[in-house]
Amino acid sequence: MRMPYPKSNTIATMESATEVTNNLQTRWLKLIHEPLMAVERLLTIATHSPVEQLTTIAKHIIHAGGKRLRPALTLLCAWATGEVNDRSILYAAVAELTHTASLLHDDVIDDAEMRRGKAAANRLWGNVATIMCGDYLLSQVFSMLAADGNISVLCTFAHASRCMCAGQLLELQHSYNVELSEEQYMHIIRMKTAELIATACRAGAISADSDEEMHQLFYNYGLSLGIAFQIVDDLLDLTGAIDTLGKPAGHDLREGKITLPLIRLIAVASDDVRKSIFEALRKRTINDEFITALREMIIEHGIDAYTRTVARKYAQQACDAIASLPTERREPLSEAATFVVNRQC
Repeated sequence: MRMPYPKSNTIATMESATEVTNNLQTRWLKLIHEPLMAVERLLTIATHSPVEQLTTIAKHIIHAGGKRLRPALTLLCAWATGEVNDRSILYAAVAELTHTASLLHDDVIDDAEMRRGKAAANRLWGNVATIMCGDYLLSQVFSMLAADGNISVLCTFAHASRCMCAGQLLELQHSYNVELSEEQYMHIIRMKTAELIATACRAGAISADSDEEMHQLFYNYGLSLGIAFQIVDDLLDLTGAIDTLGKPAGHDLREGKITLPLIRLIAVASDDVRKSIFEALRKRTINDEFITALREMIIEHGIDAYTRTVARKYAQQACDAIASLPTERREPLSEAATFVVNRQC
């Protein structure tokens, strides 16, 4: 699956964000289109269970869509290191299953109503069945990795799973904490999001039989990219629309999650604005009217631009991590970083 790849700028500016994002999705996903389809087929097999309800719940969330960022990165990192093979496809599916299991658990924790534009699984089948399905998918992950026999990859995904649990718990501990610092926030999103993305990238490199130095290189790329991804995700939660997000705006804030845009707004806003934010969080009166007002303040104070700038810094760090790769191998991963920073949904 070796092929030349057209050149592009490392991190595109926001002025052409929509055009760039649309083009990049076509260009770098086209590079791995066939193996991504193989991943989809493997996901269908892996989500089948003799217990019909488990299969129904798993397929509900899998077939609801999603960006498939993690499996795409696994395949791109395999391609950038050598070539995409059956093991690359396996690890890509494992990355997506791990992510999907975490989404099912998240929806129970958050008492979510929607996921990917559809009713959340917990709303249709209840909390217990949703948790059991998430556990089932994680069991599938480790069964597939055990059968594969690569202990290094098994340990890497186990580490990522531990980090995700720890990050989720840290986030819960800091619910409604208006004193949360940027440093604490970055630690939380590294644990709950970036570690799995880093693992997906590292697994891709391992699948292509590269050396440990390359494994670490792609892990570093994925870690920085994962932080950038979550920063943008948190911005979109406050500024995006339900028809593009697949969930109500401000969903995370309603659950008490303090993210970078709010941390920054609290730091630069007037005393009156800060007091109004603190009061809403203290009383848990985070309604649509408050979210709308908050969105306007974010734009007025340039918080959206600030947040994208911070995300772009981490995306650039991701690109710097792979600077030693040949240009044609580096470009798809650089363009993936541009997509992550500029995405609008």
